[in-house]
Amino acid sequence: MSDLARIRTNVAAIRAYKILSDINTRILKSSKRLSTGRIFNSAADSPSGYYISRMMQLDIDRLKRLQQNIERGVNWLQSNDSRLAHIVDLLAEMNDIAAQAATGGVTSVEREALQKDLDGFVEAIQDILQSGVSGVLYSGFNLGPLENVSLTGSAAPTITALGLDSIILTGSSTAQSTMTNVDNALQTIKNAMD
Repeated sequence: MSDLARIRTNVAAIRAYKILSDINTRILKSSKRLSTGRIFNSAADSPSGYYISRMMQLDIDRLKRLQQNIERGVNWLQSNDSRLAHIVDLLAEMNDIAAQAATGGVTSVEREALQKDLDGFVEAIQDILQSGVSGVLYSGFNLGPLENVSLTGSAAPTITALGLDSIILTGSSTAQSTMTNVDNALQTIKNAMD
């Protein structure tokens, strides 16, 4: 009878199975730690350590989002400055054309051609303004670790606000007023860029 009890309860085999199960559990735990790179993968590893690691992960995610927002803001500012610089270039060309029209040696046919050029520049400026350019000045607000950055000023300039809606080169006097309007628009855009 004792041999029968021994066969049914093979203590050595049960002990070996228990040791093998423990080893497999530790191998799985180590493998999970290696694959994730984390010491605490669940609250069972260490409740306080897991909580701290989750809080740190949330802080890291928040900082990543903040970094992305800052990068978007910088890209927007660079894009806006590029658009404003292009408007300045167009206004400088318009000023040259108006100066040329103000001279007495321009015929009416040449003046009409210069008017068409000015109209084309005004349309190009209008397209740039409608593409999302902002005449708002940037300084003074806090953005994450950045301090003293702000958006101040008015809404995006328009052709009418720049005084470019009624540019006419019919004579020397209108060419002079056109030059004045273009100079004022140029100053407005330069002020927005400073």
